[in-house]
Amino acid sequence: MKKFFFFITKVAICVVILVFAFIVCADYYIHNTQPGYYQSQYSITIRNLSYYSADGFITDIIVPIPYLNGEKVFSDDDLQGIVFERWKSVLVESDDSRMLALQSVGTNLSEISATFETGRQQIGERRWNAKNLTLMPVASRSRGINNSQISFIESQDPHSITVILNPENLRPLSDKSPPITVDLEFVVLGDRIGSDHIDNYRISGHGEIPGNFNGKIPLGLNAYTRKIYPPDGNMTWMPAG
Repeated sequence: MKKFFFFITKVAICVVILVFAFIVCADYYIHNTQPGYYQSQYSITIRNLSYYSADGFITDIIVPIPYLNGEKVFSDDDLQGIVFERWKSVLVESDDSRMLALQSVGTNLSEISATFETGRQQIGERRWNAKNLTLMPVASRSRGINNSQISFIESQDPHSITVILNPENLRPLSDKSPPITVDLEFVVLGDRIGSDHIDNYRISGHGEIPGNFNGKIPLGLNAYTRKIYPPDGNMTWMPAG
């Protein structure tokens, strides 16, 4: 009886060792041999356009294009010809660089809420942080709006200011028309690569355009980060240093 119990104990110990070894090997394979992936999202929100009217039949509001590590995040097919209610995306060439026009046909304008997303893409050997997220074109010195007066924004960081183009044919319907508000957000969601992690990064900007301002308008950007696996479970975006 003792021999049988001893035999069963040895078998159980061997099974536990084998199970533990399998778990360790599977974890190593999953976390060290499988490629990491990332995903990108670009959101554009422009409000209060219903308080404005275009003199012409076509209205183009032109916004920047996101880049990661100096490379375009979206292909031309990803950006071209996407319809968001009454607005359609069109790639255009500006004086600064290629940009994205949101085009509306007709004089009745509506708010813009547009989001572009990539599929999951392999990270490979690339690494990045918040400073590698860019909205092109960038500007270190640009005309700005300060208390309804034209001034200049100066920046030591060329990634902290981008520009949008507000059409000259856009006119407020009344003296009480609120300013057009613009919100841009570019997010890159990271992943785990072996024991290494790429965190989530985000740049975003908010601007208000009074009705008497047209042409090239600067938009200040702020950078944020958050851990992909926060130890305390807090998924709040924190300002990037």
